Amino acid sequence: MDTYADMIIFVGWPDTGAIMRRLDDGKNTKDGKPGNMYQYLGATDEERQKNFGVFKAWIGEDAWTHKRWDAKGDMPGVSKHELEKMKVKY
Repeated sequence: MDTYADMIIFVGWPDTGAIMRRLDDGKNTKDGKPGNMYQYLGATDEERQKNFGVFKAWIGEDAWTHKRWDAKGDMPGVSKHELEKMKVKY
């Protein structure tokens, strides 16, 4: 991700929730397991939690979702209402 526009693809659309699933600290998952990129948010757990909080606030606390965009409509995906909760501009 070299640009803001590239990053938004993984936040808003079309790869909705991709960054959230990977950076999540595990408190938002059924199994409590952090995402595969959470470890890169800092050298210590304290630093990771701080950086995770910044990212989550940037997206929007109420907009944090692991749902995917479902263009086909064959499974419950992120809704337009959920996308509108995002603070990040896309």
